[in-house]
Amino acid sequence: MVIDIIRDAEVWNQPVFAYQSKIIRKIRKPAPKSAAGTLERLVVKTSVTYTQESMAHWSAMGSANSSYAKTVEYEYELEVNSQGEIIGGQWISWDRPDYMSHRLQPKTFDHKIGHWAKIVEIYDASR
Repeated sequence: MVIDIIRDAEVWNQPVFAYQSKIIRKIRKPAPKSAAGTLERLVVKTSVTYTQESMAHWSAMGSANSSYAKTVEYEYELEVNSQGEIIGGQWISWDRPDYMSHRLQPKTFDHKIGHWAKIVEIYDASR
């Protein structure tokens, strides 16, 4: 998953490697501007940990890698219908990502390209 951490014209995409979400409050009625069909609203707090830029290194850094990790917290409200589906919502926190993206299913590597052979082996083993 990739996250654009800055809410402006610049793009600062960072790889996310951990997140944790927690429902901090349930509101059993829609707000005046809630999506049609909203049964309840959930206030959620999510901690996202991503990797910041680092200088190039020739060897593994071990525990020093943790100095490049940064954790941020976001709060938002989700609007949920009677089937438990998210049908709307809004940000509560001012700091929030400009953009997030993830691939649900990775593309298959082309096994015919020789220089991908080791990567394909690691990928296949992970599945």
